[in-house]
Amino acid sequence: MRELGPVADWGLKHELPETHPQFGEGRDV
Repeated sequence: MRELGPVADWGLKHELPETHPQFGEGRDV
């Protein structure tokens, strides 16, 4: 699942890609 990139990979693991610092607010969930 790393083909999607670090941001997408983060989203797949946390199921909240919009909270990623490079994707949205950057809230630590």
